Amino acid sequence: MLKKLSVFLIGTLLLFGLAACDSIKSVTS
Repeated sequence: MLKKLSVFLIGTLLLFGLAACDSIKSVTS
């Protein structure tokens, strides 16, 4: 249970990080 939750949290964090990188790239370019 806890393992699944941690994996889910890490996955969402990675997705948010990728989205942030994309938005920053679009703003700077």
